[in-house]
Amino acid sequence: MGKLIQAAVVAVAILLGYYYFFGNEAEKTQAQTVTTEVKQGVVALKNFVVSQKDKADIGAIKANVQRAGAIINDLSKTAVELDQKYKLRAEDLLDKQQRLQKQLEMIDQTAKDAKQKKSDIEAALSSLVTDIDNLTKDVEQKK
Repeated sequence: MGKLIQAAVVAVAILLGYYYFFGNEAEKTQAQTVTTEVKQGVVALKNFVVSQKDKADIGAIKANVQRAGAIINDLSKTAVELDQKYKLRAEDLLDKQQRLQKQLEMIDQTAKDAKQKKSDIEAALSSLVTDIDNLTKDVEQKK
């Protein structure tokens, strides 16, 4: 089935090329119109695929931010039992996580600057993970 479709696409491309270069004026015009429409369709398809990839990336980032929040909550419970300064650090991390979550909710998927916002949030998430790791190590040492 795939070879049949591939052969049909090649045959249409050859026919369009023939009409585009060697056909009469009507055939040349029609071939140019079809070629332009195909180009526009390919560009639209490319834009669609890119937007879907960005949406999937943002979904993964949201999941990681939520996971970080759960880890911070668990860590906060342990920190409260150990020392007040760890509790304050955990609360600070929880605030950071909630700010990231709000930023993710505000991203407009169709905005042109969504990639920049996404990379800013990824950097902030990376920083948050580092801070969580540091707090975890400090709490483990205190135990």
